[in-house]
Amino acid sequence: MSKKDHDRRSHIRIKDQVLLEYKEITPEELRETLNAYKEGTKVPWNQCNHPYFSQSLHGALKKLKEKDENLGKVLELIDQKLDLIINLLDANKKEKSSAQLYKVDISAMGLAFLSKQPIKVGQYLDLTIGLLPAKIFINCFGKVIRCSECEGMYKIAVKFVWISEADQDKLIEHIFQRQVLQLRLRREIKEQQAAQEAIKDGEIFPRSED
Repeated sequence: MSKKDHDRRSHIRIKDQVLLEYKEITPEELRETLNAYKEGTKVPWNQCNHPYFSQSLHGALKKLKEKDENLGKVLELIDQKLDLIINLLDANKKEKSSAQLYKVDISAMGLAFLSKQPIKVGQYLDLTIGLLPAKIFINCFGKVIRCSECEGMYKIAVKFVWISEADQDKLIEHIFQRQVLQLRLRREIKEQQAAQEAIKDGEIFPRSED
């Protein structure tokens, strides 16, 4: 994906349902965590999903597909299935925490969700986002940029202040796939409604004249 396409897709926003867990943190806690990432004493991924392994494997698969396309595709599918199994096992651990299902507006730049309690603008959040149905979990940090009353609750708008490149790519791909699916479903619904109207008006099965 070119940088231009990456930047364009980063701003695509969709409505979705995700597993979400968040907690308020101080600027000092955020700074300490990011410093630990830089020093290598802490990582935002589990070891199986470390970008090093993904990049190395994808590079090897690309070279293999150039020599034997069919074998490369088979191994690629096996890799995807293994990723799904790992994500499901990881999801079982995550779901034992306080992660809950939320309806959100989400892009690769941030998200918005409804909360029973207000969160002050400027508050930093430690976020865990579970993308469904694959249950791919992303750890990132955000900052509340807006909090407004909505339907008896509070709509919290959050801008990501730190997300790994690997996780952002996963989020962009998820959003793109969901957008394609939503557009397809809308088209199918529109076609079905048009067909029903045509049947109702007798355009497809006209009444016989006596």
